[in-house]
Amino acid sequence: MKKKIILVEKQLNCMREVNAGILKQDHLFEENKELKAKCSELEEMVKVKYEGTEKENKTLKEKCKNYEAVLEGLREKVEAGEGAMSEEKLENWKEAWKKKIKKMKK
Repeated sequence: MKKKIILVEKQLNCMREVNAGILKQDHLFEENKELKAKCSELEEMVKVKYEGTEKENKTLKEKCKNYEAVLEGLREKVEAGEGAMSEEKLENWKEAWKKKIKKMKK
């Protein structure tokens, strides 16, 4: 009889351990599910930001091409001597620029 009681107690202990393991496993499954959802959410955020950055880069490249074209046109005008400034006009421009800088510093 005593051996049966000991055997039953051992079985109960084993069942408790199994039950505790199952509860822990369930908790881990739930935590895993939450982490997968969070990863999916973060992946979507990264994708959206990446696409936005790609679009912005494309726009900036186009602006850069436009500026380069304008700069090339100005370079050609300077080399051809077009749009040359008289000394008086240059001095007026320098004075206006100095005033503008002083206002910006205030």
